[in-house]
Amino acid sequence: MTSFARIFWHNRRLRYSLVVGILVLAIFLALILNRRTPSHESDLSAPHRASSPAPVIVDSDGLVTQLPDVGHMLDEHLPTGAAGLKMQADFFNDRSDQLNYSWQSFDTGGGRLLSVRIRRLTNTKEAKEAFSSKFRDLQNNHSKDKDDGGADTGSATTLSNAGDAAFSLPIAQRLTRSNSYGVQKYNVHGAYSYCRFKNVVIEVFWEGSLSSDRTSSQGASKVDTFGYAQTSGDARNIVVSVVSALT
Repeated sequence: MTSFARIFWHNRRLRYSLVVGILVLAIFLALILNRRTPSHESDLSAPHRASSPAPVIVDSDGLVTQLPDVGHMLDEHLPTGAAGLKMQADFFNDRSDQLNYSWQSFDTGGGRLLSVRIRRLTNTKEAKEAFSSKFRDLQNNHSKDKDDGGADTGSATTLSNAGDAAFSLPIAQRLTRSNSYGVQKYNVHGAYSYCRFKNVVIEVFWEGSLSSDRTSSQGASKVDTFGYAQTSGDARNIVVSVVSALT
C-alpha cells in the first residue's frame, strides 16, 4: 500500500473531508449542466397549433393583392351533395393570380363535380369587364359540341347580397371520364355562378347526375338532387363565403 493510501485509510478526518469535497463537486457540476441544458418541458406541455390559412392582403386603395387561401374553409363546408368528396387544389395555385379547387367523383352510380375558381385582376375596371363578358356570353348558350365539355345554359338570374355583382344560371354538360370502369359518358346538370368583388372574380360550377328515391303518400318517385334550385343555392353560399374571406 502506498504512503498516500496508508494515510487515507488511517486518517478519519482526511477521509471525511475528501468524501464531502467529492459530493460538493458532483452537486456543483450537476447544477451547471442542468442550467446549460435547454428545457423542453414547456414545448411538450404547450399544444402545437396548426398554421392558419393565409389571409387576404389588400393595398392602400382596398384592392386585393394576395388572395386568401380558402381551400380548407370550403372543404369544411361542402354542399350536402358533395359530402365525402376529396378536395383537389391545383398545383399551380398562385395567390397573386388565381386559385382553383375541385371536388369530383365519377363512377357507375353517376357523377359529381364541384369547381371553384378565384381570380385576381389588376383593377376593378378589368373585373367589371370580365363580369359583363360572362353575363353576356354564357346565358342561353346551346353548344353544338355533343362530346366532352359540350354545355347548354339557361337564362341568368341576378344574385343579391353576394359581392358587388353576381349571377347564376342553370347548366347541363356532357362529360367523358376514364376510370376503373372504363371510359364513360355522363350527362351532368346543376348551376353555374359568377361573382365580382372589387378586383376579384369568383366562378363556381356545381353539377351532378345522381338521383335518389323518395317515398311519399303518392308512392315512390325520383328526386333530382342536382336540380337548379338546390345547386344554385349551394353555389351562392360558396360565393358568399369566399367574399367574406376577401373582406
